[in-house]
Amino acid sequence: MTTKRERYLGTLVGVLCGDALGAPYETWDTKRVQEDLTRRGGLTAFDYPDPWERSGVFPKGRPTDDSDHTAALAMSIVACGGVNQEDIFTRLRAVTFGHHSPLWDGKAVGAGKTTRNMLRPASWQESQVLGSVGAFPSNGSLMRAAPLALYFGYENVVCSRTVQKASEVTHRHPIANDCCFAYCRILGALLEGKEPWESFELARTGPYGGEVAAVLTHPKIEPRDPEVWPGRGAAVLTLQVACWALVRARSFCEGLTDVIGIGGDTDTYGAVAGGLLGARFGIAGIPSEWRDVLLGRHVMEALAERLFESAHPEKGDPICSIQH
Repeated sequence: MTTKRERYLGTLVGVLCGDALGAPYETWDTKRVQEDLTRRGGLTAFDYPDPWERSGVFPKGRPTDDSDHTAALAMSIVACGGVNQEDIFTRLRAVTFGHHSPLWDGKAVGAGKTTRNMLRPASWQESQVLGSVGAFPSNGSLMRAAPLALYFGYENVVCSRTVQKASEVTHRHPIANDCCFAYCRILGALLEGKEPWESFELARTGPYGGEVAAVLTHPKIEPRDPEVWPGRGAAVLTLQVACWALVRARSFCEGLTDVIGIGGDTDTYGAVAGGLLGARFGIAGIPSEWRDVLLGRHVMEALAERLFESAHPEKGDPICSIQH
């Protein structure tokens, strides 16, 4: 039987695994990804050309912004004992513009346009005055949301305002916030050992708009690569991909392979789905040949342990706290 601690470890290592194995296929269409998977005999880690700066080769198993931002949020939550927007802003900005990865000694890369725009001001106070008019509900806050569920747990993650505050550091569109809340509700239920259908049922009690509610009601609908941006980076599509993989996967390997096979924003789809699949199947469910090549895995494992300990103190429950 998979223990709760093993689910915690599986969640954060699953985020890193999905990110690292999905990154080589970033922007590829479905047909091209499927052809490459067939040629390689399945999903595997490999060195690949730098997809962002086109200036070299990335080593297999390296993290991108999805994992770096997830680790930065986890570190902030542990350090502050909850959600502190200014601290999250400072840590994410160091990753995005300082290129300091919290996971390994290489350069942090890959942050999206919405994230960069919101983190560009020199201080949290300056970023507060930025407007959200015309903002697109992209997946940049969803990709890092897993630590919120690990810290607060299913019962306390019902504090939707806390999840919203963590999301709004970079993403202020209500749909992006709804996707984060739905994801944390699903993940929180999985950490308690719930089956996928139970997790969706529990998550549907949230105050969502139509698009997010539809994903939770019909998770079996197969997602399609829109083949254009920003649609590929939409929070709702990313949530749909993760839910679809979760409800049909018989193993972590099968689920992640299906996700990457869709093409598009593969590193983020992989990271978000990897968190859910890791919670469902536990750390031991992630193939050892994948785990062993992940750069930053030990940091993710240490963060999962810290979050587990914070969420399960000897006395009392974690408090749903919002700090400014």
